[in-house]
Amino acid sequence: MKRLNLLLAIIMVVALAVGCAPKPTATPAPEAAPTQAPPTEAPPAPAEAKHPALADNTITIAWIPKALNNPGFEIGKVGAETKAAELTKAGPY
Repeated sequence: MKRLNLLLAIIMVVALAVGCAPKPTATPAPEAAPTQAPPTEAPPAPAEAKHPALADNTITIAWIPKALNNPGFEIGKVGAETKAAELTKAGPY
């Protein structure tokens, strides 16, 4: 039994060492200098180009709790609903 526990402990340490090793990353190529200055402000989008989900100018925030009737999730739900109402009132999106 002691040998089995020791073997399992060694396997877990090796798995952690392999799983936590830093992954090599490629260095990004240097960017070329822009030929013209970027626009300071985006042009306004025409009214017809609005996303269909935003046609009624309201914001809907989905709230998917991990457990029902949990007081912590209920507080988060109320906060999400309040923020959705604030954002909807602030202006069309």
